[in-house]
Amino acid sequence: MPRQSSQRLAATPPKTAVTVTPESDGQVSAAMDAPALPANLLTGTSLKIQAISWSQVPQDRIAVVSSQIVREGQTIEGYRVKRINTEDLILSKEGLDWVLEFEHRD
Repeated sequence: MPRQSSQRLAATPPKTAVTVTPESDGQVSAAMDAPALPANLLTGTSLKIQAISWSQVPQDRIAVVSSQIVREGQTIEGYRVKRINTEDLILSKEGLDWVLEFEHRD
């Protein structure tokens, strides 16, 4: 399903992961060990991932974004690179986290 681009970046609060177990009698509780669900998808921006070099050592991870080499903790166009994953980057701006996906060529 194709994504629709939008010039407006509408932010919604991150979702909390929940679990329901048979022992909980159907009651929903927040999972303490599960991370929050992914951040908002960043669309409508000129930022494009061109390459990712991922390592198990966070200090060795780099990405090429819009012709600039960035590492975790650095900033690009007002977004702080929070985490470099194998297929995307987690960016942070004004207290919100955003996912910038690596769009592969076919």
